[in-house]
Amino acid sequence: MPFKRLVFIIVLAKAGSPSASESGIILSETNEPIQYVSVINNRTETWSISDDNGYFSIPQKTKNGDSLHFERIGIQNKIFIYTGKMLTIILNKDPILFPEITIHNPTVQSHHLSKKGFGRNELVNSIPGTLLRSYGGSAGIALTSIDGGQTKDVKVVFNQIDLTSPQLGMTDLSQIPFQLLGYLNTQSNSNLTYGSGTTDGVIQIHPWATPTGIQLQRGNDKSHSLSLHYNLNSKDQSINFLAGQNIDLGTHPVIYNEEEISRENQYFKQTFFGANYKKKYENWISHFSGWHSIQDRGISGLIWSPNSAASRQDSLSLVSGSLVRLLPKGFLRTSITYRESSENYLDPNLNIDSKHLSKNLSSTFMGIYSPNSNLKFRSTFGYSNEQVKSTDAGNNYRDIFFFAPSLSISNIIGINLLSALRLDHYSDFGTALNYSFQIDKQVFNLLNFSASTGSSFRAPTFNDLYWNPGGNIHLKPESSHFTKIALHAKTSLLSIEIFNKSKYSDHLIVWNSSGNYWKPENIEKSSRNIVGINTSLGFSDRFTLNSSIQNIQSKNHSSGNQLRYSPEWIGNMSIQIKYSNWVMRFDTHLTGKQLVMVDYPSNLELDPTLISNISLTSPHFYQDQFQLTFHVSNVLNHELITIYGYPEPSRLFRLNISYQLKQKETQ
Repeated sequence: MPFKRLVFIIVLAKAGSPSASESGIILSETNEPIQYVSVINNRTETWSISDDNGYFSIPQKTKNGDSLHFERIGIQNKIFIYTGKMLTIILNKDPILFPEITIHNPTVQSHHLSKKGFGRNELVNSIPGTLLRSYGGSAGIALTSIDGGQTKDVKVVFNQIDLTSPQLGMTDLSQIPFQLLGYLNTQSNSNLTYGSGTTDGVIQIHPWATPTGIQLQRGNDKSHSLSLHYNLNSKDQSINFLAGQNIDLGTHPVIYNEEEISRENQYFKQTFFGANYKKKYENWISHFSGWHSIQDRGISGLIWSPNSAASRQDSLSLVSGSLVRLLPKGFLRTSITYRESSENYLDPNLNIDSKHLSKNLSSTFMGIYSPNSNLKFRSTFGYSNEQVKSTDAGNNYRDIFFFAPSLSISNIIGINLLSALRLDHYSDFGTALNYSFQIDKQVFNLLNFSASTGSSFRAPTFNDLYWNPGGNIHLKPESSHFTKIALHAKTSLLSIEIFNKSKYSDHLIVWNSSGNYWKPENIEKSSRNIVGINTSLGFSDRFTLNSSIQNIQSKNHSSGNQLRYSPEWIGNMSIQIKYSNWVMRFDTHLTGKQLVMVDYPSNLELDPTLISNISLTSPHFYQDQFQLTFHVSNVLNHELITIYGYPEPSRLFRLNISYQLKQKETQ
């Protein structure tokens, strides 16, 4: 069927019942997330459970008007009538009932739920202060950063599994199928739950609980995707299966030096499958999951040095299991996670056959105890083993032991306090001790003040130490500390946060050119100062506007230059309009000028970019089983380069068709 005819179908689609909002968050009366709350649909008996950050998925087959029952031992149960909106549920402790307290906490921005996207660029760039850096198109490695920092200083966690590569110290988001990129949120790691590589925070990826059915997607560049979803749900068990394939022929044009050109050897084929199992029995909750993706991709090389023969085959396997014991005043959880990635890089022109295998096995025990509504004790300790087998970095391993206690004190003469410590011991470079402290005070009824400070570190990766050529076994681990001051005002229509962050790093690890090859070095002193404003405006569920703008002043104190790839400005804006069950969303993202390399007679820089995307989603139609979304990325067809020498696709059109299988429901 011609592409234009498919677009026309959207206009003629028969309106059905409104599509359900797919997520929410559960908070305590002091605005902290509540973990492991069961969310039960009383009509269908389907259910879900809130995670470590309080997020939950709307139970399958939920419709407007259904009763959702929120229950957990030690918490006052609550019934909520579902209306299709994103839910923020406030629960009180039980059996002692405390009056509900409204606290306009500036950290509520971290609870922002990004809307479902159809590409990693659109989804990541919708988070305030976040950038996605890609080596061009679907086939290129995709890395993320926050606050203009390095991609190695951000921790990415998927479904409670740390995605960080022990070899690279980064997360390649191209290995995660876009069908699993449900919604993202950022955290400051104030509880110090995570260790190395969290200077700029943690990005949590929560996969969608997609209904049983099929999703198809087609682009005007001949890219296409197919995914199959199947769910089984009973009163005490939930099983989800997912499998699919994404194929991009790499025929899309790019804009470079104001000209539209074509590149070769950009093909990308991704096959993936996974399963998720949850079971609850009285006050016990068990959770097991397994995900696997396989990628076959062409490596096109730099724009001025194209490569028509290089290729890479890589895979990612993720396995996790956890057991939770709920208690009236907290919970105990033990968990095991396993991450394995492999890569084979081939370049027959240069006679390169490079192979890499990295593994990470972690076991963690966590306990939370809250004797009353004012105190919460948290303790996390565990062990992790990292291994790498590489033709270029050798065979290496390290053992890591960690212990992280924290204490939260809420509503003491109107002040909230959080303090935390974390001790990490690495078998290859020693011990790191870090701290976190935060104070929060409601100044007026609609105004909140917060201040925080803390420290972090990043251990050298195996590539930093042993890559041949260039590895540096004399590298010191990074150590950083930060301060943040913020004012947050909120009314029924408008929320504004104004903040200032200062980040100072000792021994920042960067890779610089030595002439013949690149090698890592320590920058003795460096800093970033970030001033920003986050706003959210919502007249009703029909119209919402979110925006963010940050000014970043970075400095290498040894040379006096700006830090590489640290933009002067980062901004984004998203507008969502709902009308008669149609949803239109417009996003735009600004990245300021960036230093690529200090050079003579002038420095090498990336120009500012402004990229916009728009999508239109139809109501469910034909017995509520079908839904269409039309998506345009890079609407204004601007040149887009996030890593020097690797231009990304010009304007793209995509059409997504989802079919939801009708299943028998409990009446």
